[in-house]
Amino acid sequence: MAEKDIALITGGSKGIGAAIARALARDGFDIWINYRTDHEAAKEVARQVGESGRSCKLLPFDVADSGSVKSALAPLLETETP
Repeated sequence: MAEKDIALITGGSKGIGAAIARALARDGFDIWINYRTDHEAAKEVARQVGESGRSCKLLPFDVADSGSVKSALAPLLETETP
């Protein structure tokens, strides 16, 4: 698998997190957006990331719940990172 730059943005569906996701996508990163509940806002940021030519995964989980973090990220880290 070729190496790729991936950025995980927590709280990425709104505000500063969304702005960071868009900026990193413009800089060539694929984006993983974590959000807790606002799926529509996260989908909009993902659409904007896609307009930059980068891929975007939506990851709805609560970062305060270690079990949720592990179950959401472990499979991705196994398959999508070098």
